[in-house]
Amino acid sequence: MKVVVGIDSFKGSASSAELNQAVASSIKEVAGVTAVWPVSVSDGGEGAVASLQQRLDGQMKTVTTIDLLGRRIQAPYFTFVFENENYAAIESASVVGLDKVVPSPETIRQASSYGLGIALRKLDQQHFDHILIFLGGTGVSDGGLGVLRAFDGAIKDNKGQLLEEGNLLLQAASINLSKLSRLHSDLMIATDVTNPYSGESGAAKVYARQKGATLEQVNQLDTNAHQIASHIHESGGPDLDKSAGAGAAGGLGGALQLIGGQICQGFPTMAKFLRLDDLFEKTDLVITGEGKLDRQSTFGKVPFGMAKLAEKYAVPTVVLCGSKQIATCPKIFAGIFSIQPGPISLTDAMNKENTLANIGNTAYNILSTIQHVFAQRPQEG
Repeated sequence: MKVVVGIDSFKGSASSAELNQAVASSIKEVAGVTAVWPVSVSDGGEGAVASLQQRLDGQMKTVTTIDLLGRRIQAPYFTFVFENENYAAIESASVVGLDKVVPSPETIRQASSYGLGIALRKLDQQHFDHILIFLGGTGVSDGGLGVLRAFDGAIKDNKGQLLEEGNLLLQAASINLSKLSRLHSDLMIATDVTNPYSGESGAAKVYARQKGATLEQVNQLDTNAHQIASHIHESGGPDLDKSAGAGAAGGLGGALQLIGGQICQGFPTMAKFLRLDDLFEKTDLVITGEGKLDRQSTFGKVPFGMAKLAEKYAVPTVVLCGSKQIATCPKIFAGIFSIQPGPISLTDAMNKENTLANIGNTAYNILSTIQHVFAQRPQEG
């Protein structure tokens, strides 16, 4: 039996590479398993660049910029050649990640995406054919206005004063994009988020609270985002409130479209660069998973993406997860298994050592059972 192992990171516990290696090492001990191909995977958010680096020839480099609080940083990015074209891949979280702050109302007031705009301008000066940006894990809720300021957009408050510091969206009343610069490189915006710019399912209402915002700040951000979106649309720009993905990463999805970017689905984009088709057409089983499996996992997340691709080659997909929050197994999966051996505290469940041991044991038991069943069947012919 040949097996592809592609598990998304268990956030706060173990990386994709660590989980894949734990499973691969375990199932190699099962009689009848002849090949195991571990592949670090991501839905296009955090960990995406590391996944590309492990699968593709290229170079990790850094670009000097500032983080979401204005502190000087060296942000990593990955350069590679794919189908004879030059790419630079960067994660929004590497510049304006939530992990760089302790979320609070104060960080909501201060956090800006300006440094990400600076980083993109510097990458653009290197004349790549494509810049690939992975959205997710950000600590900003500024509607991407910091990025637009870095590209010469003018954002003003209700007194007509130009805004330049902190979260511009909290005070923004109008925007002028007549002098907005656009990227020369093709900009690919990879995200699995489909939220619009503002509204009940917009960036502020859905994501700002987890970044430290008070209810008052959430409402102010959403009101101003709607006003900014209206200004942009009335000026001949796209309607960000009707644009799926514009609300990704605190509104970065919308801002990046204005400088020339095109939104693309996270997992299919990763699958293309990782050349997963080449592996799936010669494997017998796919093992995938993520930390918490819920209904959202069937919409664009790694397990669904892996299973959908495996279905193309009539290959069954088994899902391993830390927490199973879905009652019945969707038909696209052959089975869903929690790796927990029994009742366990959240702290113990998320302990890396426990996670790697449990996922290895679970995978071994599944593969051993499958092999035992096939071994008992009479051989054809």
